[in-house]
Amino acid sequence: MRIVMYFTVLAYRDALLAELNDAPEEIVVVASPEELADAIEGADVFIFNGSAYTAEVAEIVRTRGRSVRWYHSSSAGNEPLITIGVPRHVTVTRSGGHSAPIVAEHAIALLLGLARGLPYAMENQRKRNWIRVRGGPRPGTMRSLFGRTAVVLGFSHIGQEIARRLRVLGMTVIAVTRSGRPQELADETYPSTQLKEALAKASVLVVAAPANVETRGMIGAEELASLQPDGFVVNIGRGPIIDTAAIEAALRDGTILGAGLDVIDPEPLPSEHSLWDAPNLIITPHRAGGGDPTSAQRQAEAVLQNLARFRANQPLQHVLKTNIID
Repeated sequence: MRIVMYFTVLAYRDALLAELNDAPEEIVVVASPEELADAIEGADVFIFNGSAYTAEVAEIVRTRGRSVRWYHSSSAGNEPLITIGVPRHVTVTRSGGHSAPIVAEHAIALLLGLARGLPYAMENQRKRNWIRVRGGPRPGTMRSLFGRTAVVLGFSHIGQEIARRLRVLGMTVIAVTRSGRPQELADETYPSTQLKEALAKASVLVVAAPANVETRGMIGAEELASLQPDGFVVNIGRGPIIDTAAIEAALRDGTILGAGLDVIDPEPLPSEHSLWDAPNLIITPHRAGGGDPTSAQRQAEAVLQNLARFRANQPLQHVLKTNIID
Protein backbone atom coordinates (compact mmCIF):
# COMPACT_ATOMS: atom_id res chain seq x y z
CA MET A 1 0.00 0.00 0.00
CA ARG A 2 1.21 3.49 -0.81
CA ILE A 3 0.53 6.70 1.13
CA VAL A 4 1.23 10.14 -0.34
CA MET A 5 1.50 13.11 2.04
CA TYR A 6 1.33 16.78 1.05
CA PHE A 7 1.54 19.22 3.97
CA THR A 8 2.00 22.96 4.20
CA VAL A 9 1.69 22.72 8.02
CA LEU A 10 4.97 20.99 8.81
CA ALA A 11 4.30 20.27 12.50
CA TYR A 12 1.46 17.95 11.53
CA ARG A 13 3.56 16.32 8.83
CA ASP A 14 6.49 15.69 11.16
CA ALA A 15 4.31 14.24 13.96
CA LEU A 16 2.64 11.88 11.52
CA LEU A 17 5.93 10.79 9.97
CA ALA A 18 7.28 9.97 13.42
CA GLU A 19 4.26 7.75 14.12
CA LEU A 20 4.48 6.04 10.73
CA ASN A 21 8.18 5.29 11.09
CA ASP A 22 7.61 1.54 11.47
CA ALA A 23 4.58 1.27 9.19
CA PRO A 24 4.84 -1.32 6.42
CA GLU A 25 3.34 1.05 3.83
CA GLU A 26 5.39 3.01 1.34
CA ILE A 27 5.32 6.67 2.49
CA VAL A 28 5.95 9.37 -0.10
CA VAL A 29 6.19 13.01 1.03
CA VAL A 30 5.80 15.75 -1.57
CA ALA A 31 6.29 19.49 -1.23
CA SER A 32 4.49 20.90 -4.28
CA PRO A 33 1.67 20.15 -6.72
CA GLU A 34 4.30 19.27 -9.32
CA GLU A 35 5.79 16.61 -7.06
CA LEU A 36 2.30 15.42 -6.19
CA ALA A 37 1.48 14.85 -9.86
CA ASP A 38 4.43 12.46 -10.17
CA ALA A 39 3.82 10.65 -6.86
CA ILE A 40 0.06 10.14 -6.72
CA GLU A 41 -0.23 7.56 -9.49
CA GLY A 42 -0.86 4.14 -7.98
CA ALA A 43 -1.33 5.51 -4.43
CA ASP A 44 -4.03 4.26 -2.05
CA VAL A 45 -4.11 7.06 0.53
CA PHE A 46 -3.68 10.84 0.26
CA ILE A 47 -3.00 12.76 3.51
CA PHE A 48 -2.76 16.57 3.65
CA ASN A 49 -3.77 19.68 5.57
CA GLY A 50 -7.05 21.23 4.46
CA SER A 51 -5.68 24.47 2.98
CA ALA A 52 -3.40 22.44 0.70
CA TYR A 53 -6.46 21.06 -1.09
CA THR A 54 -6.70 23.66 -3.84
CA ALA A 55 -8.54 23.29 -7.12
CA GLU A 56 -5.21 22.44 -8.74
CA VAL A 57 -4.44 19.70 -6.21
CA ALA A 58 -7.97 18.30 -6.47
CA GLU A 59 -7.65 18.03 -10.23
CA ILE A 60 -4.23 16.36 -10.00
CA VAL A 61 -5.46 13.70 -7.59
CA ARG A 62 -8.73 13.19 -9.47
CA THR A 63 -7.06 12.63 -12.84
CA ARG A 64 -3.75 11.03 -11.89
CA GLY A 65 -4.64 9.39 -8.58
CA ARG A 66 -7.64 7.32 -9.60
CA SER A 67 -6.42 4.50 -7.34
CA VAL A 68 -6.69 6.64 -4.19
CA ARG A 69 -9.60 5.50 -2.01
CA TRP A 70 -9.03 7.51 1.17
CA TYR A 71 -8.31 11.20 1.70
CA HIS A 72 -7.40 12.42 5.17
CA SER A 73 -7.28 16.10 6.17
CA SER A 74 -5.39 17.13 9.29
CA SER A 75 -7.17 20.48 9.53
CA ALA A 76 -10.05 21.63 11.70
CA GLY A 77 -11.42 23.72 8.82
CA ASN A 78 -12.09 21.83 5.61
CA GLU A 79 -14.02 24.29 3.45
CA PRO A 80 -11.96 23.54 0.29
CA LEU A 81 -12.86 19.85 0.49
CA ILE A 82 -16.53 20.70 0.82
CA THR A 83 -16.67 23.37 -1.88
CA ILE A 84 -14.31 21.77 -4.42
CA GLY A 85 -15.45 18.23 -3.71
CA VAL A 86 -13.87 14.80 -4.10
CA PRO A 87 -14.39 11.81 -6.44
CA ARG A 88 -17.38 9.63 -5.64
CA HIS A 89 -15.36 6.54 -4.74
CA VAL A 90 -13.22 8.32 -2.11
CA THR A 91 -13.83 8.36 1.66
CA VAL A 92 -12.71 11.59 3.36
CA THR A 93 -11.79 11.75 7.04
CA ARG A 94 -10.62 14.40 9.46
CA SER A 95 -8.78 14.17 12.77
CA GLY A 96 -11.70 14.24 15.17
CA GLY A 97 -11.14 17.52 17.01
CA HIS A 98 -7.41 17.22 17.68
CA SER A 99 -7.10 21.00 18.12
CA ALA A 100 -10.44 21.55 19.88
CA PRO A 101 -9.09 22.04 23.45
CA ILE A 102 -6.54 24.62 22.30
CA VAL A 103 -8.96 26.56 20.12
CA ALA A 104 -11.44 26.57 23.00
CA GLU A 105 -8.78 28.02 25.31
CA HIS A 106 -8.20 30.81 22.82
CA ALA A 107 -11.92 31.58 22.58
CA ILE A 108 -12.18 31.83 26.37
CA ALA A 109 -9.06 34.01 26.52
CA LEU A 110 -10.60 36.45 24.05
CA LEU A 111 -13.89 36.50 25.94
CA LEU A 112 -12.29 37.03 29.34
CA GLY A 113 -10.03 39.73 27.91
CA LEU A 114 -13.06 41.63 26.64
CA ALA A 115 -15.14 41.14 29.77
CA ARG A 116 -12.34 42.36 32.03
CA GLY A 117 -11.50 45.39 29.88
CA LEU A 118 -8.03 44.28 28.81
CA PRO A 119 -7.97 46.21 25.51
CA TYR A 120 -8.34 49.46 27.44
CA ALA A 121 -5.93 48.31 30.15
CA MET A 122 -3.23 47.56 27.56
CA GLU A 123 -3.83 50.88 25.85
CA ASN A 124 -3.36 52.71 29.14
CA GLN A 125 -0.33 50.60 30.02
CA ARG A 126 1.42 51.69 26.81
CA LYS A 127 0.64 55.30 27.77
CA ARG A 128 1.80 54.70 31.37
CA ASN A 129 -1.58 55.84 32.65
CA TRP A 130 -2.85 54.38 35.93
CA ILE A 131 -6.57 54.36 35.17
CA ARG A 132 -9.01 51.93 36.72
CA VAL A 133 -10.55 50.16 33.76
CA ARG A 134 -14.30 50.49 34.05
CA GLY A 135 -14.75 50.40 30.31
CA GLY A 136 -12.36 53.19 29.33
CA PRO A 137 -14.26 55.64 27.13
CA ARG A 138 -17.43 53.58 27.62
CA PRO A 139 -18.58 53.40 31.26
CA GLY A 140 -19.78 49.99 32.24
CA THR A 141 -17.97 47.98 29.59
CA MET A 142 -16.28 45.84 32.24
CA ARG A 143 -18.37 42.77 33.06
CA SER A 144 -18.44 39.54 35.02
CA LEU A 145 -19.37 36.47 33.02
CA PHE A 146 -20.72 34.59 36.03
CA GLY A 147 -24.43 33.91 35.72
CA ARG A 148 -24.66 35.16 32.16
CA THR A 149 -25.77 33.30 29.03
CA ALA A 150 -23.68 32.47 25.96
CA VAL A 151 -24.76 31.25 22.54
CA VAL A 152 -22.28 28.88 20.90
CA LEU A 153 -22.91 28.80 17.16
CA GLY A 154 -21.62 25.44 15.91
CA PHE A 155 -21.42 22.60 18.40
CA SER A 156 -18.99 20.07 17.01
CA HIS A 157 -15.72 19.24 18.79
CA ILE A 158 -14.59 22.85 19.23
CA GLY A 159 -18.02 24.17 20.20
CA GLN A 160 -18.37 21.46 22.82
CA GLU A 161 -14.96 22.22 24.34
CA ILE A 162 -15.90 25.90 24.51
CA ALA A 163 -19.15 24.97 26.25
CA ARG A 164 -17.26 22.95 28.88
CA ARG A 165 -15.19 25.99 29.77
CA LEU A 166 -18.10 28.42 29.73
CA ARG A 167 -19.98 26.26 32.21
CA VAL A 168 -16.97 26.22 34.53
CA LEU A 169 -17.18 30.02 34.49
CA GLY A 170 -20.75 29.74 35.77
CA MET A 171 -22.42 30.57 32.46
CA THR A 172 -25.54 29.14 30.87
CA VAL A 173 -24.88 27.70 27.42
CA ILE A 174 -27.24 27.76 24.45
CA ALA A 175 -26.11 25.67 21.48
CA VAL A 176 -27.20 26.64 17.97
CA THR A 177 -26.89 23.81 15.47
CA ARG A 178 -28.33 22.92 12.10
CA SER A 179 -30.74 20.38 13.56
CA GLY A 180 -31.48 21.88 16.98
CA ARG A 181 -31.24 18.46 18.62
CA PRO A 182 -30.46 18.52 22.38
CA GLN A 183 -26.77 18.60 23.29
CA GLU A 184 -25.34 17.14 26.48
CA LEU A 185 -23.15 20.17 27.21
CA ALA A 186 -25.82 22.78 26.46
CA ASP A 187 -28.59 23.98 28.72
CA GLU A 188 -30.74 24.68 25.65
CA THR A 189 -30.41 24.01 21.94
CA TYR A 190 -31.92 25.95 19.05
CA PRO A 191 -31.88 25.18 15.33
CA SER A 192 -30.00 27.67 13.19
CA THR A 193 -33.32 28.88 11.78
CA GLN A 194 -34.06 30.30 15.25
CA LEU A 195 -30.70 31.98 15.77
CA LYS A 196 -32.17 35.39 16.57
CA GLU A 197 -34.42 33.93 19.24
CA ALA A 198 -31.41 32.29 20.87
CA LEU A 199 -29.33 35.47 20.70
CA ALA A 200 -32.08 37.46 22.40
CA LYS A 201 -31.52 35.37 25.53
CA ALA A 202 -27.73 35.88 25.59
CA SER A 203 -25.08 38.50 26.19
CA VAL A 204 -22.27 36.46 24.59
CA LEU A 205 -21.96 34.94 21.12
CA VAL A 206 -19.11 32.55 20.33
CA VAL A 207 -18.88 31.51 16.68
CA ALA A 208 -17.38 28.04 16.24
CA ALA A 209 -19.07 26.97 13.01
CA PRO A 210 -17.41 26.08 9.69
CA ALA A 211 -17.76 28.35 6.68
CA ASN A 212 -20.12 27.08 4.03
CA VAL A 213 -23.04 28.27 1.91
CA GLU A 214 -25.37 28.14 4.92
CA THR A 215 -23.15 29.99 7.40
CA ARG A 216 -21.58 32.64 5.15
CA GLY A 217 -22.84 36.04 6.34
CA MET A 218 -24.93 34.36 9.03
CA ILE A 219 -24.06 37.06 11.60
CA GLY A 220 -25.00 40.49 10.33
CA ALA A 221 -26.42 43.69 11.77
CA GLU A 222 -29.76 42.15 12.73
CA GLU A 223 -28.18 39.21 14.54
CA LEU A 224 -25.76 41.46 16.44
CA ALA A 225 -28.64 43.70 17.46
CA SER A 226 -30.52 40.63 18.72
CA LEU A 227 -27.96 40.12 21.49
CA GLN A 228 -28.71 41.68 24.83
CA PRO A 229 -27.44 45.29 24.95
CA ASP A 230 -24.20 44.47 26.79
CA GLY A 231 -23.04 41.73 24.42
CA PHE A 232 -19.63 40.36 23.48
CA VAL A 233 -18.82 38.48 20.28
CA VAL A 234 -15.97 36.01 19.75
CA ASN A 235 -15.17 34.35 16.41
CA ILE A 236 -12.78 31.40 16.23
CA GLY A 237 -14.77 29.73 13.43
CA ARG A 238 -14.30 31.37 10.04
CA GLY A 239 -14.20 35.02 9.05
CA PRO A 240 -16.97 35.07 6.41
CA ILE A 241 -19.56 33.92 8.97
CA ILE A 242 -19.61 37.46 10.44
CA ASP A 243 -20.23 40.47 8.22
CA THR A 244 -17.14 42.62 8.83
CA ALA A 245 -18.85 45.95 8.18
CA ALA A 246 -21.69 44.99 10.50
CA ILE A 247 -19.48 44.08 13.44
CA GLU A 248 -17.37 47.21 13.02
CA ALA A 249 -20.52 49.34 13.04
CA ALA A 250 -21.84 47.45 16.08
CA LEU A 251 -18.63 48.14 17.98
CA ARG A 252 -18.60 51.81 17.09
CA ASP A 253 -22.25 52.54 17.86
CA GLY A 254 -22.35 50.45 21.05
CA THR A 255 -24.69 47.72 19.78
CA ILE A 256 -22.13 45.31 21.28
CA LEU A 257 -19.57 46.09 23.97
CA GLY A 258 -16.65 44.20 22.47
CA ALA A 259 -15.40 41.59 20.01
CA GLY A 260 -12.56 39.09 19.90
CA LEU A 261 -11.73 37.97 16.36
CA ASP A 262 -9.21 35.29 15.49
CA VAL A 263 -10.65 35.06 11.97
CA ILE A 264 -11.82 37.95 9.80
CA ASP A 265 -13.10 38.58 6.29
CA PRO A 266 -10.89 39.49 4.46
CA GLU A 267 -7.91 37.63 5.83
CA PRO A 268 -5.30 38.85 6.43
CA LEU A 269 -6.97 42.12 7.35
CA PRO A 270 -5.32 44.95 5.34
CA SER A 271 -3.31 47.37 7.46
CA GLU A 272 -5.39 50.31 6.23
CA HIS A 273 -8.72 48.70 7.18
CA SER A 274 -10.79 50.80 9.60
CA LEU A 275 -11.70 47.77 11.74
CA TRP A 276 -8.24 47.88 13.36
CA ASP A 277 -9.25 51.05 15.21
CA ALA A 278 -12.68 49.91 16.42
CA PRO A 279 -13.17 50.20 20.20
CA ASN A 280 -12.86 47.27 22.61
CA LEU A 281 -11.62 44.90 19.94
CA ILE A 282 -9.04 42.11 20.18
CA ILE A 283 -7.65 40.75 16.90
CA THR A 284 -5.43 37.68 16.73
CA PRO A 285 -4.07 36.51 13.35
CA HIS A 286 -5.83 33.14 12.93
CA ARG A 287 -3.70 31.50 15.62
CA ALA A 288 -6.32 29.94 17.89
CA GLY A 289 -4.99 26.41 17.31
CA GLY A 290 -1.35 27.22 18.00
CA GLY A 291 0.87 26.62 20.99
CA ASP A 292 0.30 22.98 21.89
CA PRO A 293 2.58 20.23 20.48
CA THR A 294 0.17 17.54 21.65
CA SER A 295 -2.35 18.71 19.05
CA ALA A 296 -0.16 17.34 16.26
CA GLN A 297 0.27 14.13 18.25
CA ARG A 298 -3.50 13.70 18.58
CA GLN A 299 -3.87 14.26 14.86
CA ALA A 300 -1.27 11.56 14.17
CA GLU A 301 -3.03 9.11 16.51
CA ALA A 302 -6.33 9.65 14.68
CA VAL A 303 -4.64 8.81 11.38
CA LEU A 304 -3.06 5.66 12.82
CA GLN A 305 -6.41 4.44 14.15
CA ASN A 306 -8.02 4.89 10.76
CA LEU A 307 -5.03 3.37 9.00
CA ALA A 308 -5.56 0.17 10.99
CA ARG A 309 -9.20 0.19 9.92
CA PHE A 310 -8.26 0.84 6.29
CA ARG A 311 -5.87 -2.12 6.28
CA ALA A 312 -8.65 -4.32 7.66
CA ASN A 313 -11.23 -2.95 5.20
CA GLN A 314 -13.34 -1.61 8.07
CA PRO A 315 -15.42 1.61 8.08
CA LEU A 316 -13.32 4.68 8.81
CA GLN A 317 -13.97 7.09 11.70
CA HIS A 318 -14.49 10.87 11.57
CA VAL A 319 -15.86 10.80 8.03
CA LEU A 320 -16.38 14.23 6.43
CA LYS A 321 -19.30 14.80 4.07
CA THR A 322 -18.23 16.60 0.90
CA ASN A 323 -19.49 17.48 -2.54
CA ILE A 324 -18.91 14.94 -5.30
CA ILE A 325 -16.89 15.59 -8.44
CA ASP A 326 -17.16 12.97 -11.15
